[in-house]
Amino acid sequence: MTDRPETQGLDPHRQARALLSQAALFRVPDTFQNSALEAARAKDDSSLRTAICTSTGGAITQTLAAAPQLVDYYEQADGPPACYGKAIITAAMDARRLGHASPLPARLLEAAAPGYLTEAQRAAAPHDWFPQALAYARTRVMGVAAALGDVANPDGMGALPDVYRLADYLDHHARSMRHYVFPPVSFWLAVEQHSARPADLHALAKSAQQRGRSRTAEAFFSRAAANGHQEAWAELAYLSQDRSPLKKSEKLAWKAWEAGFPDPILNLTILYQQEENHVEAERVSRAAADTGNPAALLALAHLPEYLESSEEAEQLARAAADLGEAEALTLLGRNRMKAGDIESADNLFQQAISAGDTSATFELMQMWETAGSKGKAERAACQAADLDDYSVLAALASFRFGSGSRKDSERLARRAAELVGAQFSGIWDAPWKEYQGRWLALSVLAALAEEAERGAGEQVYLEAAAEGDLYAMTQLGHYRRALGDLFEAEQLYKKAAKFGHGRALLALASMRKDMGDIKRAEEIYRTSIDAGNAGGLGNLAHVLEEEDHQELTEHLFTYGLDLDGSIAAKWQPRSTEPGWWESAIAGGRFQQGG
Repeated sequence: MTDRPETQGLDPHRQARALLSQAALFRVPDTFQNSALEAARAKDDSSLRTAICTSTGGAITQTLAAAPQLVDYYEQADGPPACYGKAIITAAMDARRLGHASPLPARLLEAAAPGYLTEAQRAAAPHDWFPQALAYARTRVMGVAAALGDVANPDGMGALPDVYRLADYLDHHARSMRHYVFPPVSFWLAVEQHSARPADLHALAKSAQQRGRSRTAEAFFSRAAANGHQEAWAELAYLSQDRSPLKKSEKLAWKAWEAGFPDPILNLTILYQQEENHVEAERVSRAAADTGNPAALLALAHLPEYLESSEEAEQLARAAADLGEAEALTLLGRNRMKAGDIESADNLFQQAISAGDTSATFELMQMWETAGSKGKAERAACQAADLDDYSVLAALASFRFGSGSRKDSERLARRAAELVGAQFSGIWDAPWKEYQGRWLALSVLAALAEEAERGAGEQVYLEAAAEGDLYAMTQLGHYRRALGDLFEAEQLYKKAAKFGHGRALLALASMRKDMGDIKRAEEIYRTSIDAGNAGGLGNLAHVLEEEDHQELTEHLFTYGLDLDGSIAAKWQPRSTEPGWWESAIAGGRFQQGG
């Protein structure tokens, strides 16, 4: 429009050229530096904040230009060849959200795709359906961004062949839109065979485990461990302890110990104690402690026979503390507190906090609150808040409410709630100490309000829900349910669940169950499990138990679900078979990139 016509006569853009000649030109960089991103993040603009958190290398302009259109391009892909492109994009979305962090091999996407297509679409697929799917997925929307992009060669110029990366914005989109969706069987078979690295397989195994698919998790952990992923040995040991005799699983726990993960051996000690097999508990604890491991020394100190002799337990805890075990200092502080030496206890708790055991802040707060030193108790709670543990401040507010200090209680609870904010409001991946601090603080504030005026407690949750607090939204649902307004309760539960609050989904299922709608309750519990709440297996088991499916209930608790959602048949961990890992490692099962 700004070009003058070469020939005299008609000039169709004269006014436009005159206008554009007055424009000031701003050159927008390809990427923005961290300082600029931080300044932009502070602005009250949700689109800008989303673009910042979903853009690689500060390239937010490209995301702002094409992100909504990229989502439309993906969601509106219906007929061929677009449907095949949508299938591999969806497989990439599921792979990323469930833990596959490295670039996605083409063979993985090709193998996973059938599960995302209908029978008619699969039957109509031409011989070159996959190249067509790739072409669709790699088309740049608005000339800016494609769903599947190239991966730069880390050792030189050009792109790596046959691997792709999912657009960050689609990754972000999938984590909310597909939160409650469990991928098809073809996806799991594809990632097992074609995951790029053992670390990817380990992360996918964790996702399967969180969704109640224990047999698949065990298979993935086994392959990851056999190919050098050390943490996978610990996960295999835990799975074995849940499903095999403890004696049989002990060798695997020692293998995890050798790999640098002592917790399965320490857990084995606890399991032996629960079986009241104190001889075996001491044998394992002593064998671990004899290696000089500080956590094992502390575990030995916790055995009943040592706790009865406080002097011997203290010696073990002191030895563990000398080797850097922060929790041992907390135990020593607790012993001093019980003995009435609170000044020494204070010193030990402070040492524990400095060494990294933030749980000692709760012990410190409780000790001084019980002793009547309210100022010191509050300082301990603030110390915990400075370490991002707001639950101690909320717990102190609860203590003050119980003791009748209403003004103090409200001040502390309000501070705890404000420090956490509504962002940690009950989503499944929120840090527990922040979430716990928020809900406990709101509970105290609601109780105080209700005490002052009947019905005012609900208003506390109403205001918090208006800020986006999902826990508060669920609590409002509980209020409505108690009043008999089941429709409004259901809407509140659904709204909180939509944004990821797992307890809202469980509340919705519970309400349906109480209404006699057992089938719908079972469906919701299954959705909860598919979203990563393995604890929902217990709820599902109770529903099956009420329907008199005792055998199914026992299988569900022990063996979990199969990939298709059916209750798994009896299976044994392969990793407990004699000589399994020696042959697995020697066989080199894992092939890089598939």
